[in-house]
Amino acid sequence: MSEIFINYRNDDDRFAALLADDRLRTVFGDDNVFRDGRWPAGSAPFPPELWRRVCASRVVLPFIGKRWLTLRGGSGGRRIDEPRDFVRTGIEAALAVGKRVVPVLLNGAAMPSAADLPPTLRGLAGRRGVRLGARTSAADLAGLVQRVAESLGPIDRDRWGHPETVITRTL
Repeated sequence: MSEIFINYRNDDDRFAALLADDRLRTVFGDDNVFRDGRWPAGSAPFPPELWRRVCASRVVLPFIGKRWLTLRGGSGGRRIDEPRDFVRTGIEAALAVGKRVVPVLLNGAAMPSAADLPPTLRGLAGRRGVRLGARTSAADLAGLVQRVAESLGPIDRDRWGHPETVITRTL
């Protein structure tokens, strides 16, 4: 099961989730990173699979772009306020079961304040995030890899090989 869960919106700086997915899989292995875009079509229904993947992960990375809070859903309200929004439910699940949640702030996006978040997501506010920008992606991805490695704790070399070698090369 995946150690790292990437939580993102397709229409809010999607490039960042794809870049991070590629780099994290290079360092930690394909099976240790979950991003729904690589999830096989026709498998289990998404919401139960989402819950299972979040609960099995050790680190959840919500990718927060400048439009993350303001994107509108089908009802006209903010998507983050919709109880069935997959981004919201993924973060809610991670917070509810005590996962390490490391926000990834994209292209200068600010960390949302507790007042701007639905009550079930207020635990996200105030967390120390990492930055990932299009112009600074090489250095930012190295920082993201380092932060994920720190969040995962001791390295299981039988499972991951020697990611500190890859981390050192990416810094």
